[in-house]
Amino acid sequence: MSTAKTSAERDKPSIGTIYSRFLIFSLGSLALIGALGFIPTQRWVGENASLIVVVALVVAWIASLVGTIPIVLARDKSPLDAMPAQFGAMAIRLVAILVIGMSVAWSGWFETKPFLIWLVIGHITMLVTDTHLARSVVLKSTKRETEGALEER
Repeated sequence: MSTAKTSAERDKPSIGTIYSRFLIFSLGSLALIGALGFIPTQRWVGENASLIVVVALVVAWIASLVGTIPIVLARDKSPLDAMPAQFGAMAIRLVAILVIGMSVAWSGWFETKPFLIWLVIGHITMLVTDTHLARSVVLKSTKRETEGALEER
């Protein structure tokens, strides 16, 4: 049995690399969405708009970070074996956004309606980035399996 690494194993990105790319992509997405919606929110809410936008987007981001951990940890599994991790990630993300978001909304620190609207906007934005992460992890896993099978022949 050979101890030499296959090209698929050499090309496998580390968990840190996968997660750091996701962090950059998700923060950029949220910053863009927040910048686009800041002025309309400021007209609607007033001077508290920046705090509402930032807190809601940070809550969505935290829920997403927690929810994507199972996806990243399942990167070595086949797409079928990784499916429970993906479903678990969706459940974790939903629970996190509900618990953190509702805690902040009911705290009374600022107006609830604009906060909840921005929470939903942030959550949808993060669902897009989370889906991109899950897709790229599964596709890379499938590609590695295919390349490994071809090299063995």
